[in-house]
Amino acid sequence: MEVSENIHSFGLPDDITQYIIASLPVWDVCSLASCSRHWRSACSSNIVWFILYKKRWSLGKSSYARDWRSEYICLHKRMLIGATSVIDFIKGRACHDSMEVADYQKAMNLLSSTGLELQDVVTFLLLPKLSVLVNLLGLHYCLLHLKMKGNDAREVLSMNKIGERQVCLRWWSLGGWTNGFRRHDEMHMQIASLLTLAELEAPSFLEVIDRGTRHEVLRVQISADFESSAWVARSMHSQR
Repeated sequence: MEVSENIHSFGLPDDITQYIIASLPVWDVCSLASCSRHWRSACSSNIVWFILYKKRWSLGKSSYARDWRSEYICLHKRMLIGATSVIDFIKGRACHDSMEVADYQKAMNLLSSTGLELQDVVTFLLLPKLSVLVNLLGLHYCLLHLKMKGNDAREVLSMNKIGERQVCLRWWSLGGWTNGFRRHDEMHMQIASLLTLAELEAPSFLEVIDRGTRHEVLRVQISADFESSAWVARSMHSQR
């Protein structure tokens, strides 16, 4: 026995049904579309995909095509390719879960060139299955480049279950001068969770990464390995 379309839509007008569908996450829209022919038709509506597109990206990225579903899928694939290139770059440059700051900054430049927007970074880079170095890069990009608010960042980190992941920052600075003698170079270390880095009162960690090897700083390394000192064995002046 066939259920009437009015019951399928709870008696709501089409435009109201479409706006309700468009308020769902895109994965739920795709799941709803698999329920019946009626819902597949409703979920394929151009207005639904126009709203989903506008929620995720600026309209400047679009070609103003008539088929917003195809436009959404096409841009999603393009953003996935960009995110994958960043992940692969970090995998290729990281050694023993550690990365030199110069390589990290190159990864940041690569990420900036992909055109990923906030939801893209959350979807592709802030995932527990990825390296904490990738998570850190994604969070850093969201906070400093996309101007994500600290509260929103903490919510995303908690929701994606990566907030408690920790990173270690080590940097060497030039020793000062005393009575005509230069003191030994000093090593500094700071460990912080991603959740802590999303706090507004803790910017110094990211500032050291942004500053990199300039002025009095000889070397900076970001690591997920707090025990190993293998990085010290490499040339301390490798980034100068």
